[in-house]
Amino acid sequence: MFKLMESTPGFKYACGWNKFNFDLLGIWPQQNVNRIKKYRALINAGSILFILTLPRLAALSLFWGEIDAMIQCFSTHMPFAIGIMKFTILHFQREVLARFLQAMEVDWSLVKSEKYFESMIKMARIGRIISIISGSMAHTANTFGFVVQKWYNLESYYIQDPDPRLTMNLFWLVYIPIDTSNTANYICLLSLQFYASCIGCVIYCCFDSFVVMLVLHLCGQLQCVEISVAEIGTHGSTNSCFRTDLRRIVQRHESIMRLAGDLEDSFSLVLLLSLIGCTLTFCFEGYALIRLLDRGQLGFFQLGFSMTVASGAFLHLFFCCWAGDFLSEQSMAVGKAIHCSKWYNLSDTEARTLMMMGFKAFVPLELTAGKFAALSLNLFVNVVKTSMSYLSVLLACQGSKV
Repeated sequence: MFKLMESTPGFKYACGWNKFNFDLLGIWPQQNVNRIKKYRALINAGSILFILTLPRLAALSLFWGEIDAMIQCFSTHMPFAIGIMKFTILHFQREVLARFLQAMEVDWSLVKSEKYFESMIKMARIGRIISIISGSMAHTANTFGFVVQKWYNLESYYIQDPDPRLTMNLFWLVYIPIDTSNTANYICLLSLQFYASCIGCVIYCCFDSFVVMLVLHLCGQLQCVEISVAEIGTHGSTNSCFRTDLRRIVQRHESIMRLAGDLEDSFSLVLLLSLIGCTLTFCFEGYALIRLLDRGQLGFFQLGFSMTVASGAFLHLFFCCWAGDFLSEQSMAVGKAIHCSKWYNLSDTEARTLMMMGFKAFVPLELTAGKFAALSLNLFVNVVKTSMSYLSVLLACQGSKV
C-alpha cells in the first residue's frame, strides 16, 4: 500500500469530505492496518448482503405476485445491491486507488505557478461542493428512511394477505427465522438493519462523488497542460528550453492518460450498474408515488423518502455523466491548444515534434459505463427518456388490470 502523507493543504481541501465519509466506512487507503480494517470493505459488503439483501429476497418469494409491493421492494433495495458491488470493487482496487491518490498529492505538492494553482483549486472546489451535496443526500435519505420504514412501511401497505412468516416490525420487510417478539432479538436485528442501511446509503452516494473528485482532478491537470502548451513558442525558436519543456509536457500528459485509464478500468463496471440502477429506481419510485397518490395514502414522509431516493439516484448519475463529458472536453482542449499555440515561431523540427503530441491529444479521454457507453450529458438525457418510457409501460399495464 502506498503511503499518503496528506500534508498538502490543496490535497486535504480536495479530498476532505470524501476522506471523512470513507474513513467512516473504513475504506480510505492507509498503511499498517490490521486484518479487520484491511477487509472492512468486504465486511460491510457482507453485512448488507446477509442482513438486507438475502432476507429481503427471501421475503420477496413470500409476497410474489403483489406487484406494488414487489416494485416498492426493488426500488428501495436497488441502491443497497449496488452498494455491495461498490464496496467489493473498492476493496479489490485499493492499490489502484492508493496510487491515484498518491499521484494526486504529488500534483498538489509540486504546483508552483499561480495560474496552475487557480486551475486546480477551481476543480477541487467543484468536487468539494459535489461531495457535500452527496453526503447531505445520504444522511437525508437515512433520516427519511428511518421514519418511513419504521412507522410507514410501504411494502406492508401493499400486501393484501401477509404471510405469517414475514417479519414486518423491523425497518425492512424481511424473512428471518428468528422470533422478533423477544426484546433482545428485536433490538439486535433492528440495530443491524439500521447499520446496514446507513452504510449502504453512504457508500452509494459517496462513491460517485469520490469518482467525480478524481475525474475533476484529471481535468485540472489537463488545464495545466493546456496552459503549458499555450506558452510554447512565445520565446521564439531560439528558446533552448523547448525540448525540456516539451518533454515535461508530454510526460505529464501521458501520466494523466494512464491515470484516466486506471480509473476507467477500475470503476467501469460499477458505473454500468449505477446506470441501470438509476433507470430502474426512478421508474419504480415514480410508479410507487403515483400509486400512493391514487390510493390517497401519500404523506409527507413517504413523499420525502421517495423523492430523496429518486432524485439522489438521478443527481449522482448526472454528476458522473457531467464529469465524463467534461473530461472528454478538457482532453480535446489540449489538442486545440497545440493548434492555437505559436508553433510558427518554432523551427521545422520543433514544430513537427509538437505536431506528434497534437495527434495524441485529439483522441478524447472517456469515462464509460461497462466499456460500451461513454458517460456524457447525452447519455443522461437518454436514461431519463428510457426511465420515463418504462414508467409509462408499468402504469399502462397496471391500468389494464384495473
